[in-house]
Amino acid sequence: MVTDLASGGLPVLLPIIQATLNLSYSAAGVISLVFNVSSSVIQPLLGYLSDRVKSRWLLPVGCILSTAGLALVGVISGYWLILAAVLLSGLGSAAYHPEASKVSRLASGTRPATGLSIFMIGGALGAALGSLIMAQIVVHIGGHASFYFIFPGLLMGILFFIFRNKLPDEPRTIIKENEDITIHVPKQVMFSLSVLLLVVIFRSWIQSGLTHFMPMYFVNYLGKSPSYAGSLLVAFMLAGAMGTIFGGPLADRLVERLPWLVQQPC
Repeated sequence: MVTDLASGGLPVLLPIIQATLNLSYSAAGVISLVFNVSSSVIQPLLGYLSDRVKSRWLLPVGCILSTAGLALVGVISGYWLILAAVLLSGLGSAAYHPEASKVSRLASGTRPATGLSIFMIGGALGAALGSLIMAQIVVHIGGHASFYFIFPGLLMGILFFIFRNKLPDEPRTIIKENEDITIHVPKQVMFSLSVLLLVVIFRSWIQSGLTHFMPMYFVNYLGKSPSYAGSLLVAFMLAGAMGTIFGGPLADRLVERLPWLVQQPC
């Protein structure tokens, strides 16, 4: 929840940044692009690192970097410095999520879809809270008050350190350095994964466009307040959380009743 405060808070700040620096929609879109690319494209590399080496330190570091980058966005004024702060926040999110997803999977036992949905609900609520809190502090204090977002990240870093031994541990298989391992993936599995990836790309494309450009449209074009635009984002993200709440248990139930859905071909 705390790590994903940035994904909800940044879109609310975008209209303020655009008006302050007199940016075009393309330049404002680059800010969103930097965050989305840095928070997602690098994740497979960090996921690979997480599979090879125990990387629990990525949990507190990623959480702190994500909130620290968001905290700096409202304080600094230069366009390139803002891009650097957004990059820092995105990298923190990318560092956190692969390891955190693995830990949530280990804690889920025999109901992995339900466990993952609970984990994702935390992120959806964090994004909604980020929009809600950022909208209120922008209206009552100003964009520079985004600096306060660093304190939840620091608090979670301390809690991770205190409770690090409580996290579930994963079984490790030792792979010899020179051992040749060949994994055969059936064509139908690759096709299914490709279709799933394509669906996720289009879903993320639409979601990113709504979350990052909807506030600018309502604030700059329709003349609404940042608080109003933030309330729209909160409603949008909470709707996504509701879908996640029902989707995880439903997936587990389908697997129990229709096991042939997940049978692997020989």
